[in-house]
Amino acid sequence: MGKAAQHLCAIPHGFNYQPYNKEATTRLEYCKGVDSKLRKSAATMYYRLLALLILCFLPLAAQAQDMPVSPEQLELLRSLTPEQREALLSGDLPQTLRQEPLSDPTAVQPRSADTSSRTQNQTSVLNRQNQNAQPGSSLGDDGSPQQDRVSNSQQSMLEPFGYELFAGTPTTFAPATDIPVPANYIMGPGDTVIIQLYGQENATYELVVTREGSLLFPEIGPLAVAGLTFDELRNQINEVVSTQLIGQRVAVTLGALRSIRIFVLGEAYQPGSYTVSALSTMTNALFVSGGITEVGSLRNVQLRRQGETVSELDLYDLLLRGDTSADVRLMPDDVLFIPPVGDTVGIAGEVIRPAIYELREEETVLEAVMLAGGTLPTAYPQASRIERIDVDGSRTLIDVDISSPTGQIQQVVNGDVIRVSSILDRLENVVLTEGHLQRPGGYQWQEGMRVSDVIPSLDALLPNPDTNYALIIRETPPTSTLEVLQINLAAAVTQPGTDADLLLQPRDRVITFAANGDRVDELEQLVEELNAQARFERPASVVAVNGNVSFPGSYPLVQGMTIGDLIDSASGLLENTDTSYSVLIRRRDSRGTIEALNAVDGNGRSIDFARLLQPGDQLYVFDTVSDRSALLEAANAQLRSQADPSERSKVVRASGRVRFPGDYPLFPGMTVSDLINASGGFTESALTTKAELTRSYIYDGSGREVDHLTVDLTNTSSLGLQMALEEFDNLVIRQLPNWTESEYVQLTGEVVSPGTYSIAKGDTLSSVLARAGGLTDFADPNASVLLRAELRERERELLAQYRQELQSDIAAVALEEEDSADQSGVLEIGEGLLEQVEEAEPLGRLVVDLSSILSGSSTRDVIARNGDQLFIPRTRQEISILGEVNYPTSHVYDPTLSVRDYIDMSGGLSQRADAGRTYIIKANGSVVSFGRSRWFFEREAGLGPGDSIVVPFDIEPTDYLVTWSSVSQILFNLATSVLAIQSVNN
Repeated sequence: MGKAAQHLCAIPHGFNYQPYNKEATTRLEYCKGVDSKLRKSAATMYYRLLALLILCFLPLAAQAQDMPVSPEQLELLRSLTPEQREALLSGDLPQTLRQEPLSDPTAVQPRSADTSSRTQNQTSVLNRQNQNAQPGSSLGDDGSPQQDRVSNSQQSMLEPFGYELFAGTPTTFAPATDIPVPANYIMGPGDTVIIQLYGQENATYELVVTREGSLLFPEIGPLAVAGLTFDELRNQINEVVSTQLIGQRVAVTLGALRSIRIFVLGEAYQPGSYTVSALSTMTNALFVSGGITEVGSLRNVQLRRQGETVSELDLYDLLLRGDTSADVRLMPDDVLFIPPVGDTVGIAGEVIRPAIYELREEETVLEAVMLAGGTLPTAYPQASRIERIDVDGSRTLIDVDISSPTGQIQQVVNGDVIRVSSILDRLENVVLTEGHLQRPGGYQWQEGMRVSDVIPSLDALLPNPDTNYALIIRETPPTSTLEVLQINLAAAVTQPGTDADLLLQPRDRVITFAANGDRVDELEQLVEELNAQARFERPASVVAVNGNVSFPGSYPLVQGMTIGDLIDSASGLLENTDTSYSVLIRRRDSRGTIEALNAVDGNGRSIDFARLLQPGDQLYVFDTVSDRSALLEAANAQLRSQADPSERSKVVRASGRVRFPGDYPLFPGMTVSDLINASGGFTESALTTKAELTRSYIYDGSGREVDHLTVDLTNTSSLGLQMALEEFDNLVIRQLPNWTESEYVQLTGEVVSPGTYSIAKGDTLSSVLARAGGLTDFADPNASVLLRAELRERERELLAQYRQELQSDIAAVALEEEDSADQSGVLEIGEGLLEQVEEAEPLGRLVVDLSSILSGSSTRDVIARNGDQLFIPRTRQEISILGEVNYPTSHVYDPTLSVRDYIDMSGGLSQRADAGRTYIIKANGSVVSFGRSRWFFEREAGLGPGDSIVVPFDIEPTDYLVTWSSVSQILFNLATSVLAIQSVNN
């Protein structure tokens, strides 16, 4: 035994062995017992240390000299464990060193198999030729058939059968040690025999069969055991012990077994030499080598010993029947050879295991189908097919009935694909019920069955059913086209056996609905099926209702269906329905042109519920409160688009004082009265005595001419309301003369009776105030505020204009070359003004002299306008100082004080004040400027309570500052107006 083995025996290194038993044997004898294992461990450590050195120095050398890594070095690196490899490969290594780890290095490593080859060989020759080629399936761009629908109605590809059992890279090459030892096991060198003596003395020995085939039995001597079976070994030891050791009995078992070397060759996933347990069988070797590639045979795995085939394994016996009788045990140097796959046949469709199967002794269709487990209950074997490639390379189909004796003995050849069709997914001789039912489902059809047989009472329905509307969906033979019948469910259930209780046919579907449920969604699939079976000469049996019904949408057309039936299908009319106007859009010919029909009865008062419907009809129902242009937009657009020189657009227009002005479809016989009803009737401001009809005439050669006709709306003859309309007609209903809408003004503040007052044309503020009882004793007429809507819009436009000018001026100042403190101040002021302008809300104040108006001056009186708001504040006693003074504030009014006095009382002018532009905003909103003379200004200003003195900013005379000054004045005026209104509210 070598030094390395002795060292490892003294210091265990992750190696499993029995603990040292001093009574049983000496230390040296124990080490001899595990000598073979230690040799392997020592060799492993040696190679791993050598690989570690290579890993440390090889990357540097390879990078410095750009040397490739040799295959021998790679084999050494592969022997490392995954943990060691992850730690050592954390540095920059050549790409050739980054290999997939292998397993136990104690076996001789086979040649590495390219993993891509296993991926490329996923499909056999048969699968490449007949990959899901089903009759009637679509072909790809290259002419190859698309995926096939196999069993369980899932789209999948036919895969070779059985290869997944051995698929995958082997996880370990370690010999199996936990396999039960059979009695016919042949003993050989390296096997460990455990012998336990009991009786007079107790002792346990673990003896290893030597290379000479002997067992060194203490106190007895060597025993020749090589070549004996395990059963013969036990008998021999029992006999020796009973004859040579008096009073002793023995128990014999096997410990660690020897390993043998075998070869796995041919179409194995990883062919090569392997070290396996002596108990290994042929299937164990297949698992160790990773299985069989999909070009290898599963049915003829050969075991060769000393150049002769000693056994053949058919893996289908194992996979399909669980038979392992041919799975013989391996001997040293045995060769497991996997030949290429033989003849194959594909089984697809309604079979238990759709796949590609290898043939061995199977020759007929029945034998091939049995390989797939037989057919499913859903199979229809009478419509089976065989897809075959002829000798000339062309594809062909062979119909075969695999349920008949003739079809079952049909011969199969290599490359055939047998497809077993499925039965039709439909029920026969049944009646189905669905919808608003307690127990929807199917019933067996019987001769004479009626609706009352499947819905025996109204209790079978869910709460709140629609008992007036139910459908029967019937398939018409032989084309199975759908026909829809409508029934009165209440009559059918309560009057069984009558005409209302219809007879049912096989495969009828009875559909019921809830009274408040959206049945359009429930009928969507049925409507799609009816549309799908439409033809050029036969439109779909579908009608539609739009507008003021409970559930607008498309519905199936039943025989004898009327407008009333269609409205019942939609669960009836809603509130506010305009029954005096309804239009029916009907398909006129096979080209899809449409025409409009009057859906109102001859009296023009109600919808014509008895009118029969045709396929494709669309009914429009309107309410009395909503605009109708959106609902009729599509129909009007199509009527215009289908017009040509021989037929003008069938559209007319109603304008003026009607509820819903717009375009309306022109139906035959449409009159002025019909158009008035279509547009919702007259408004309250309409002139109902006469109207104007604009009519267009087209003359050959002279073009289009327009004429205006007067219609007498009081005349019910053809010259009045019954005048027939033509294309392009425009009926204009005029407004009553001197008609005005109701106008109002609002009085608030110190008015005897504040409130909102109606006005007529010509009413003035004085007359409205007189109706309100005049002003109270606390009113200040000089501070009144009158707001007008139209002025508010003008102010808004003015502010928008000044905002644009301010933005331009600020940009101009910012672009000036001089960068001084004055320029920064100007920019700051400009930006502040711009912010105020953007936040300012226009009021629309009109300056009025209410004192003069109340004193009887008719020249100053103001005509009231709709929406005027007059605010009368209480008497005010303050004078406000705004602008560039040191302390802007308000002071109690003193008639003896002047403008200068009030400015001095506010701290005087600031450094940047422009005294020459000082102005006064009077309480009534008027403005008095400083002018050229201070004396004139003092006298004309006439300061009074509620006035505001404004001292503007002293600015340089540039163009943009003129705009800024004007904007500042507007903002001050708005501010004083707001303060005046607030004083009224307070």
